[in-house]
Amino acid sequence: MTPGGRGRPHIDRRQIPLLDTYRLRRRLGVNIYLEVPAPGDGGEIDFWGRLGEDEFVALKADPLDYGLEPELVGPPHDTVLPGQGDLVMFEAGRMHGVREVRRGCRTSAACFVGVRGDTDPLLLFA
Repeated sequence: MTPGGRGRPHIDRRQIPLLDTYRLRRRLGVNIYLEVPAPGDGGEIDFWGRLGEDEFVALKADPLDYGLEPELVGPPHDTVLPGQGDLVMFEAGRMHGVREVRRGCRTSAACFVGVRGDTDPLLLFA
């Protein structure tokens, strides 16, 4: 993300037809931060409490739009300011977003870890 870039609050959907055969119970988002803005220059990750996918979709003005305007969901419950080289792992089904980058760049490598059963191997995918 370059200045002006942001990620509006969103939920990474668990039920994607391509992944149906894996019967995922959970999906974890994994981000490794390669470059981050200086503290105070944006790029923080905000997390909100649990919101069901149906509730999330009901808040959307455009059903095809991926995210929501932050004013619709209120202040976040948690905020993380990642540093360069940090790895942040989170429940992808929890609403999250990225604050606007005001200066500098925010570059990350991202993937998902899929959780099936207690004895099944984890799945790694983008």
